[in-house]
Amino acid sequence: MLVHLEEEEQHKFDQALHLVCTWKEAKPIVLEYLATLHRKTTAPIAKMKPFFESSRDDGKNCCVQETSYPLFNALCIGAKVMLLTNFIVEEWKVLNGSVGVVKDIIYENANGPVDSAALPAFVVVYFPQADIPEDRKFHPHLHRNCVAVPVLHERCERCKRCTLKTIPLRICIALTVYKSQGMTIGELNAVFQYLIVHLPSGTARNLVGQFLVACLRVTGPERLAFANRENLSKQTVLKIGNTPADVMR
Repeated sequence: MLVHLEEEEQHKFDQALHLVCTWKEAKPIVLEYLATLHRKTTAPIAKMKPFFESSRDDGKNCCVQETSYPLFNALCIGAKVMLLTNFIVEEWKVLNGSVGVVKDIIYENANGPVDSAALPAFVVVYFPQADIPEDRKFHPHLHRNCVAVPVLHERCERCKRCTLKTIPLRICIALTVYKSQGMTIGELNAVFQYLIVHLPSGTARNLVGQFLVACLRVTGPERLAFANRENLSKQTVLKIGNTPADVMR
């Protein structure tokens, strides 16, 4: 467990990715992360909300309930973020799930947002695993892997009468186990080198699936730690996946 590590070892996990069971559990981790960034860098935090429009007779917008994008978002320069849509997949390897670092937040108005939750024109993000040719980079003074992520316009696939506009990025310091599938923590050039897993409550039998998915994200056990959890012990962890029902499966 993280609290049982030596202080020097604990500091290695200061910039670790947290894996949780629900987005509700991720919220306080994200807020603390943004607050810490703000204190260290004095970079302002940009608050933003999606814009919803509808031509339905009842004025309702399907996207409000069905969207996978955050209904309230906050970004800051230096923050680690995840791209939530495919950008240029085959050529540049900038795709849904790509993780990068915010380098700049650009608004149409040079003085900043005219509304407290206004969307920026685009957000400049450095994606370390992208593959963008030098002659195609976004800006001559920036690294070639810096991408300008613009406002996304999306129409409801079901009714075709509802739309939303948003920046398709999410703060990536705490993710659900499900959203982390496909990620590898600790590989060369990866944004994250360490992982903290917040195990769900319940019996060992109920932990198997999420435990395996979470722990398989890291390249080695030295990069993995468990957050505080009531009644968690080494024996509990070793029993996960070893019940008679698990063995039979």
